[in-house]
Amino acid sequence: MLTGMAVLAAALGAAGGAAGVAQAATGTATGTGSGLAPVPEHVVIVGISGLRWTDVSAAGTPALWQVASGGSPGSLVDYAILPHTCPADAWLTMNAGNRARVQHGEKGPCPALPAVTSSGGQARAGRATPARIAAMPALTRFNQQFHTSPQWGLLASAAGAGHCATAVGPGAALALAGPDGQVNGYRPVLPGTSAADRQLLASCPLTVVDLGSLPSSAGAARTAAVRHADAELGAITTALLAGTTLMVTAPGASVNPPHLQVIAVSGPGYRSGLLDADSTRQPGMVVLTDLTSTVLGWRGQTAPADVVGSRITRADRGAAAPAVASLIGQDTAAQVWTSTHTIFFWTYALVDGFALIGIGLLWWGAQPARRRRRARLWRIAGTFAAAVAAGSFLANLVPWWLWTHPARWLYGLTVIWTVLIGAGALAGPWRRDPFGPPGAVAAATVAVVGVDVITGSRLQIGTPFGLSVLEAGRFYGIGGEAVGLYAVCGILAAAWAGHAVLRRAGQARGRAVLAALAAAVFAVVACGWPQFGGKVGGTIAMVPGFILLLMALGQVRITPRRVIVTLGSGLALFLVFALVNYLVPATGHSDIGVFAGNLLHGRAGGLLTRKVTSMLGSLAVTAYSPVVPVVLIGIGLMLLKPGWYRVRVLPRAYATEPLMAITLAMMWLVAVLGWFADDSGIIVPATALPVALPLGIALLAGVPLSEEAAAGPGPAVTGSSVAGRAGRRTGPDS
Repeated sequence: MLTGMAVLAAALGAAGGAAGVAQAATGTATGTGSGLAPVPEHVVIVGISGLRWTDVSAAGTPALWQVASGGSPGSLVDYAILPHTCPADAWLTMNAGNRARVQHGEKGPCPALPAVTSSGGQARAGRATPARIAAMPALTRFNQQFHTSPQWGLLASAAGAGHCATAVGPGAALALAGPDGQVNGYRPVLPGTSAADRQLLASCPLTVVDLGSLPSSAGAARTAAVRHADAELGAITTALLAGTTLMVTAPGASVNPPHLQVIAVSGPGYRSGLLDADSTRQPGMVVLTDLTSTVLGWRGQTAPADVVGSRITRADRGAAAPAVASLIGQDTAAQVWTSTHTIFFWTYALVDGFALIGIGLLWWGAQPARRRRRARLWRIAGTFAAAVAAGSFLANLVPWWLWTHPARWLYGLTVIWTVLIGAGALAGPWRRDPFGPPGAVAAATVAVVGVDVITGSRLQIGTPFGLSVLEAGRFYGIGGEAVGLYAVCGILAAAWAGHAVLRRAGQARGRAVLAALAAAVFAVVACGWPQFGGKVGGTIAMVPGFILLLMALGQVRITPRRVIVTLGSGLALFLVFALVNYLVPATGHSDIGVFAGNLLHGRAGGLLTRKVTSMLGSLAVTAYSPVVPVVLIGIGLMLLKPGWYRVRVLPRAYATEPLMAITLAMMWLVAVLGWFADDSGIIVPATALPVALPLGIALLAGVPLSEEAAAGPGPAVTGSSVAGRAGRRTGPDS
């Protein structure tokens, strides 16, 4: 048992350091949504790189406030290839419809925008001339390595057959350039007079304006830059023709760590609303790849099938000021995740490690009294430690991100919920059942996460085990950091349900299987159904574990051949979910259905390559990442051959509780399968171990053993299930 506790800190270190890095391989869904406007004659996109909602106010930025209050504001997730998206990355992504970037490091200053060379002479007032970006061919070659399927020149194609699109400023030129770097219409700046501005904005159906990039640090320089950009925006809005659809956005930023940025749309169909998109399913939140798909939709065109963005639509809202405050709160939650996530995992590791190892050292010895005290305290500590995940999700029941000192509120609420869940699990009527308290915590975790993803994934956003929107890999469902612990808890919850029936009804195997099956079906459907969790890796990992557990409960013979066949059951169910989602539009849009469509039409290669690359790359994220496979192998061998490690508690527990061996084995199996099935890779078992190890310790510590049982030979996989010699139960032992 101490061997299992000793690996906890190393696993948590890998989980905290690797957080969310592999998430970015996941694509987003293409959808149409609701509230669509008629095709506008003119579309104008204005970019102010680095603009955040904290920069906007009715008094300080009247033009921006007018667009937000009269139109539909939202939060823009500016994610291209790297978490830090520079302005050039964002403009290039808008150009291609899919993620793209220029060459720069993950940290440090952003490169300058590529130079634009005018090739048509001096522009007259209200006119644009052809230009060229000489670096564009090199940029297209550079992006081939990322396998994101960029559609170069896609945004410019929204102008229609005449290819009349105007770029103002170097960022806008990058957004409208063809793969050869040609820009059909370009001006370095706006003309500067109302009549000339109006003439320029009316000359083509699509105009993109780059108003520059804001300074990264707060202060007088940033305030002055925001006001200058607002004044230029005011001149643009004054010059717009009636019926024009205006998008104000913030393509990229020079600041690191990244923030959620400003986006607002005004025009027909977007009045007094809040932006919405199928890509995130989060109120007011859209992603960078949604912009080009949306402009194409405005212009009556359909985005190519392998473009991942969804169309931005409008949802209802109340007054503008509370809506903007909620958008600021979204960024606050994202910043709390970024700044505290690693600290949280290290703290969690140290507290759990000191508590569990300390109990073993303080009550060391073979005397019955010490062994009983040690087991009792291990059970209590393991139960509370495992309750942290569910407690952290429940913290989002209240809007802590709107309060002063939001991080303190998040983790304070997490502690309160953890105590309540752990105390309830230990005090419930099942407390004398070895599976009771840890099973109750596992069931609570599955219920909290499952109900949340079915109802919109509001509890996932910003919590330490949940989703980081700035990583842009997943905005709904179960993320890579939660799917492993969810799968482990699902196995234990199903085992507890079946075990509870057997304890009450003796040999009622059929009812025990039905009880466990009900828990398994809920866990799998909540995780895998496209409109709920939409999690591929979780589905592939959980289904085999549940089937083998149900076979053991039903005393069905488990043979190597059946195990091999069962391992593919999760993949088969995922393919069924994907095909149903693709073939039945009423099931809604998701990346699972898009993947099925791409697979059927031979376009899934790029997505699969990104996912495999991400999974393999997770092994090198931090110095701790390679430790996790070693830990997994060690735990697996310990469960299979406890005598090698001189861990006497395992054979004793196996002998007394025959369901114990298969339960622990399946908890281990789903974590390993999640590693290979999910693009988050080693992050899945790394974040599952902090919950799985305390749960396993609490399970083993709760088994009442006698000295006669202690002499038993341990588990044996025979016939239908895991069996062993049962002994008399006299009291808890370890």
